[in-house]
Amino acid sequence: MLPDPWVERAWEIHRQLECLPVGTILKATVWLEERHRKAPHWKTAVAIALHYLVLAIREEGQAHADMIEEYLFRAVRWREAAILRLNEICPPTVRQGSGISCGH
Repeated sequence: MLPDPWVERAWEIHRQLECLPVGTILKATVWLEERHRKAPHWKTAVAIALHYLVLAIREEGQAHADMIEEYLFRAVRWREAAILRLNEICPPTVRQGSGISCGH
């Protein structure tokens, strides 16, 4: 199985945020989610998705399967939102193989 860059990035963020309580990360993530629910910029959607992955990683050793499932569900939903928003700005056919970044 190939490594998932989203999961790798979430682990990097997890290591950077180890000193913060889960409640602080959750509060910040929920705030971002509520503030940007309607029309998030794709980068904001990526940040929210990554924060939910970090929360799932933090809960893994706590035997809270229901919380892990909820965090993973939200991470996937925000990842999909990020991809949709990015595709609106710069379609994949323009990005792939052309070296064009669409300025984002």
